[in-house]
Amino acid sequence: MSANSHYKQIQVFNYSTNFAEATKIVSLHLVDPKSDEILVKNLFVGINATDLNITAGRYFKHDDPPYPLGFEYVTSADGLTVIPKPDPEYLALFGTSGLTASIGLSEGSHLASGEKVLITAAAGGVGHIAAQWALLKGCHVIATTSNDKKQE
Repeated sequence: MSANSHYKQIQVFNYSTNFAEATKIVSLHLVDPKSDEILVKNLFVGINATDLNITAGRYFKHDDPPYPLGFEYVTSADGLTVIPKPDPEYLALFGTSGLTASIGLSEGSHLASGEKVLITAAAGGVGHIAAQWALLKGCHVIATTSNDKKQE
């Protein structure tokens, strides 16, 4: 663990089109990572259009601010472990569509095995990944498409 016992985090405190009024940078206590976690030191973070839309309440609203903001960062490569190069076909789903599906199902809805899940537009970019993700979680998936041809 680092000698530094605190870190800074940008948090949303209220919704506003003025980013500075919606957010604050706070200092938080650094906790030791669990056995299945790693500690990453971010050197820089990006504030992008997505963050501005979140703070303005255009994308979704959390129930209880404050909450952390941001998903892009720069970190050093110290302590990284080389893993075998995966096939590109497997990596393709981690693009925007894959992230949208995985974040929506894992973070947004907290899926649990045995639950019933309706996936609309299941033949689309996000929908087909969402359906597979829910199946991997052990859910009963009900999928819709706009026409019979897309069901194939």
